[in-house]
Amino acid sequence: MFDQARVWVFAAMVATAGCGAADESLEPDDSVDAVTVREGNYDLASSAGSGQPYTGIAVLGSRAYLAKGYEGVHVVDLRTMRVTQRVWSDRNGRRIPADGLQVIGRNQVMAYWQGQPLGSLDDNRQMLFLTVFNTTSMTVTRTVSIDLTGTYESTSGPISDLPNVEAFVDATSNTLWISFGHLSRPDRLYATAMPAANANLSLRALPNVREYTVENPHGVFVAGNTAWVPSSSDGLRAVDLTTRRASVRASRVGYLVDLYARNTTGFAADHDGNLVVLDLTTGRTVATRELPGFTDGLTWANGQVFSVWRNGITVVRDVWSGR
Repeated sequence: MFDQARVWVFAAMVATAGCGAADESLEPDDSVDAVTVREGNYDLASSAGSGQPYTGIAVLGSRAYLAKGYEGVHVVDLRTMRVTQRVWSDRNGRRIPADGLQVIGRNQVMAYWQGQPLGSLDDNRQMLFLTVFNTTSMTVTRTVSIDLTGTYESTSGPISDLPNVEAFVDATSNTLWISFGHLSRPDRLYATAMPAANANLSLRALPNVREYTVENPHGVFVAGNTAWVPSSSDGLRAVDLTTRRASVRASRVGYLVDLYARNTTGFAADHDGNLVVLDLTTGRTVATRELPGFTDGLTWANGQVFSVWRNGITVVRDVWSGR
């Protein structure tokens, strides 16, 4: 969530712009084959430093990219499990703040972040920023900003009462999904075409938007004709994209905040500190794995599940969904 303390810390970071630019000597090389990491918990505090917690993860080749809020993106070498790069902005000075990350193509990762317009502390607008960057050059290739002002923030409470906002791109259909949870107004999922170039849009004017009602959504993962929606209040919901109806697939499984679906298996991040493995057909919990702390994001790569918690990564071999 966005609060005034974040504003002042962010202002200090803007004043030192360029300090987080990509380091030539630590250039990520995603042409390196994917690596297999030994199972376990990896505390990155010694190489990551303090500050904002990790809230999202994307894995490409031998690198993991971790979201660190207004502090940008940390790059982890999976062969050494150490942070080798801290990226606040690209070489052209374009910021890359990140609440969540997602691989959307070869050497392409999308970061999303919710807050005020970058570098503008007197602007009362609230925005969702989508930043697509090339992981080989660590340069931004596309930026999309969506103005949320007057649409979903609280009309009576402080600025901290903003909803939970998350984004996901379905690469198969090139559809951008946006979820809004914890609202005094009805919770919603929106789906629209992902802009192919830089764009500045308003939530009220998204083109050809489709709207879905799902209670307390924490993101969305689309697989085939189903949108899987982790819900903090009601476990996991499945939205049939043909009928547009949402049904509860699993309940009483924790405070789910992220999900990766593979075949008929779902890997869910429980904010209370667990990795939950679900059978998406029956909704049954297949397994759980306790993590060292609060977890906000996860992904699947090379037969392994990578869960990110405040200061580190947990790696678990996928023995449930098949390769």
